[in-house]
Amino acid sequence: MDLESCDPHKVYGGPAPNCTVPFTVFDHYTNTCVSAALIQFEDQENELIMRIIYGYVLPVLAAAVVLSNSIVILVLNQQKNKRASIEALLWMAVSSLMMSLSPLPFTIYYYNLAHYLDFNQTLFLCNLQKVCMEVLPFFFNTLVTLFTLLLGSQRFVAVHYPLESLRWCTQRMVRRYSKLIFLFAVLLTTLHSIFDVRLIYHFCILQGEESFWVARCFIGHSALTTAMGAQTFASIFDLFRVALVVVPSVLLFIVTILLIQTIRSHDDVKTSFGVKRHIKSQKSSQNTTIMLTVIIVLFMVARAPSTILIVIVRVLDYLPVPAIALEFVHDVWLRAAVNITLITLHPITFAVYMFMSSFAATTSGLEVSGVGRRVSSVHVVANPPSIGFDAAPGRRQAPQLLRPFFSL
Repeated sequence: MDLESCDPHKVYGGPAPNCTVPFTVFDHYTNTCVSAALIQFEDQENELIMRIIYGYVLPVLAAAVVLSNSIVILVLNQQKNKRASIEALLWMAVSSLMMSLSPLPFTIYYYNLAHYLDFNQTLFLCNLQKVCMEVLPFFFNTLVTLFTLLLGSQRFVAVHYPLESLRWCTQRMVRRYSKLIFLFAVLLTTLHSIFDVRLIYHFCILQGEESFWVARCFIGHSALTTAMGAQTFASIFDLFRVALVVVPSVLLFIVTILLIQTIRSHDDVKTSFGVKRHIKSQKSSQNTTIMLTVIIVLFMVARAPSTILIVIVRVLDYLPVPAIALEFVHDVWLRAAVNITLITLHPITFAVYMFMSSFAATTSGLEVSGVGRRVSSVHVVANPPSIGFDAAPGRRQAPQLLRPFFSL
């Protein structure tokens, strides 16, 4: 690699140029003011353990997700014209699959191909990290979360309001809901992506007796953030991120409680009346509800670490706390642990499904004929809302700038 020499005494020896635009610094290599507020890649991200986690462990887990969800997608694709819920389940399985694959272009390029050793980073690398580790995971996680809410709500309506479900849970209506979910996810992802930009900032560093220009990726404020004012936009963005995490979690919790009550009510009905001709259909329907409830609970458990961290970080930003507390919640290792926890839930969810349903019969091409027969074989087959790479809290070099998780 060709390195361009520089003289740090000439570069930094004179008076510092004055940048009139707020939150910008002067780049002595390009002789321009740039909005470089936070370095994008921390030194901890290049350590051996991080290379193992993202270079080897993550691809293995992603492969497990691809294997499990591919089977689910094949089954659902054969059944998609038989029930209204299948199309939503199919899109949810595809979103989960894409969620697990979206980080790989960056992790392979950066860790497996050893671009973390590059002396000069490129704008391509800066944007690749943002797209693969923040934008795409956030988009697919939003889809999975919304489809999980749709499926849980649909199940509740089908059990408690069967006549109304004939109107509101038809295949045509589910397709409308799916289109609205996609549009809403695109809108949320766009809002999430316009807060910051990726750019290159140059240093003149001294190594031994020689000095060179070094290019590093930085996170800066977007034009919209600068126009609105960083503090104003950050406050709005904070509320947006917290609401996006807390509101779905609360709704999922409510749906879970309602489904658990449904399970208990079915047990009471069966115990009280014991009508044999209804036992088989009730048991099949109840098994479907149980599986859906277990999977939603797994999803909530996986979301819990990132949800708690986001709320804590937002609270700590406005409270006087010890520096060690801030360092802990912004720790790179903690972000990696949350990421691995989230992606690991995909194979676990699939294992739960295989344990609680006759998956072998499903993959042989079961036919769904009626509300009470074999519903559990298909209704939750691709309901692994497991991977939820949430937009996670970030560390602020300045009070108004966020560093997202995997985004997580």
